[in-house]
Amino acid sequence: MKGFLVLHISALLVWIGCLFYLPALVASHMGSSHSLEERPHPYDSLSRLLFTRLATPAALVAIFAGTVVFTIDINFEPWLIAKLTVVCLLVVLHTLTGVLIVRAETRPDAPVTLWSGLLMAGIAAVVLVILWLVLAKPPVEQWL
Repeated sequence: MKGFLVLHISALLVWIGCLFYLPALVASHMGSSHSLEERPHPYDSLSRLLFTRLATPAALVAIFAGTVVFTIDINFEPWLIAKLTVVCLLVVLHTLTGVLIVRAETRPDAPVTLWSGLLMAGIAAVVLVILWLVLAKPPVEQWL
């Protein structure tokens, strides 16, 4: 089980690192002089490469390894269920990061700087809640 836990934490670090970096990367490239017509292929950006080749596989490995740890440990504590719910929000933010990348590639004139900032703030908030739930293990049943 410890091997899967190490794999889960390692993949999670890569996934969250990519999620923090990608909106900033998209926002920084919005003012570049390269238009879609100047590129050999319209979808060859660094942000798309990082999203499809690093962030998404890391997310899948983190979710798979976390599921294995969850099923081996047979842990159904309320804080863990709350954490899994918040992880679902992180998956939604991952999807929105992909939408932001596609929008920036297909519409270079689209104002994505504000959306990048909001996305980074949302990711930071969700990651902090996940860390708090994992480290504090609060008695969630008292919230109900």
